[in-house]
Amino acid sequence: MSRPPFVSRLLGGAGLVVMLVLSGCCSVKPVKVSGKLVLPAGVKLAETDSVVVYFSPESDPTATGGTATVNPTSLTFETTVPAGKYKVGVTVQAYPGMKESKERDKEISQRFGTFGVTTTALRYEVTKDPAQSITIDLVKGTVTKN
Repeated sequence: MSRPPFVSRLLGGAGLVVMLVLSGCCSVKPVKVSGKLVLPAGVKLAETDSVVVYFSPESDPTATGGTATVNPTSLTFETTVPAGKYKVGVTVQAYPGMKESKERDKEISQRFGTFGVTTTALRYEVTKDPAQSITIDLVKGTVTKN
């Protein structure tokens, strides 16, 4: 049994769409975001402190975001995330098990608690530019593109 010509064309077109989707031609490319963290004057991080920057999608918290580990010496970081609008959180944690870690965690929480993943007011829109450099200034409470 033969098909009418329009059905064959329709099925062929649907196959082309499936092939394009499977090949990834229409997928969202992640964007490289690198940056620097600015801390309040007098704040010294220990080399063992864990500092992480979180990019959490504003519109859908379950969507893919990203994280970046901050170098505690240079205060720099790098990650890749899809283009979109993000809440930017910063967490700092003293290395557990250190003699003074409980006291440091308390001090850290007082200084940086407002920038946590769920409490942050920091926002940034990652554009489709393939590489972006930003500064997260915890003194001013801003995220700016360099």
